[in-house]
Amino acid sequence: MYVGGEWHASLWSGTAASWVDLHGLLPQGMYSCSEAYGIDASGLSTWVVGYAHNTPLSRDEAILWTYEIPEPASLLALICGLGGLGGLAWRRRPDR
Repeated sequence: MYVGGEWHASLWSGTAASWVDLHGLLPQGMYSCSEAYGIDASGLSTWVVGYAHNTPLSRDEAILWTYEIPEPASLLALICGLGGLGGLAWRRRPDR
């Protein structure tokens, strides 16, 4: 995907909402572009192989991205926990 004037390796599963910018997972300011060439998925883990251009060293480097998809139960627990913290913060506001 072409983002901000650079090619970014990306991962998605059929909808725009599922899009993940894999390039954004690389160290900030070190790589100027990236491309993905292969993918393997097993359960909740996804591996993507490709390359990224190392700008300071002026060379292309092989990259292996590992992406973990949160399982629904863990995601639900996280959302409930964040909701509880938000409610607690709301109750503790000084104007209440």
